[in-house]
Amino acid sequence: MDKPRVLLIDDDPIILRMLEHELKQNFITTSYSDVLRALPLVKYFDLVISDFSMPSGDGYDVVEAALPYDVPVIIYSGAENIAHKYLVSKHDPIGKLLAIINNVLRDI
Repeated sequence: MDKPRVLLIDDDPIILRMLEHELKQNFITTSYSDVLRALPLVKYFDLVISDFSMPSGDGYDVVEAALPYDVPVIIYSGAENIAHKYLVSKHDPIGKLLAIINNVLRDI
């Protein structure tokens, strides 16, 4: 079985490198720091993990781009109070993110 393709979107290169490192064993990852450049590619992925607030766009733009293609989006952000369920990157271990990814991909 092929590895799931995950699009990572974050304006912080350190966060992108950390996510790539942690996910590369189980997923094929592609990273973008610019939301506008990433949006047209959303439809080619099994899952998107995105920061919420970035200079070129935000998590709403990512969700809007993903909806027509039924691509799930996980918001992974340091911003609080942005959604009913969210993962705050500065306070949650990568294990929690991996559990969320696996649950989302199992449901699709």
